[in-house]
Amino acid sequence: MCAGPLGRHRAGGWRRGPRPATSLGGSRQALNPTSAISGTHLDDPLRRRERITAELHRLEHTRAEYLAARLGPLTPVDRVFDASCGRGGGSVVAHLSYGCHADRE
Repeated sequence: MCAGPLGRHRAGGWRRGPRPATSLGGSRQALNPTSAISGTHLDDPLRRRERITAELHRLEHTRAEYLAARLGPLTPVDRVFDASCGRGGGSVVAHLSYGCHADRE
């Protein structure tokens, strides 16, 4: 819990735990399944775009799950607010994980 101008809230402490990008033995390469593949897959612009989109989706989903796990105990009567942090993945994960209502800006 953190104290702020609006009182006590949980949002300020999410960075205290291990970071998803470095919690696997400090290796960022372990998070990227395409890092061991040669660069030839990047020659085709369409395939490159598809790979980048897939990787961004995977990273966003991983981050949303990481943050949802640190929200604390939520119930279906609770509400969470997603304040323009990407495409709303965090609010979707919170809703699917806890059944709570998700407000989006």
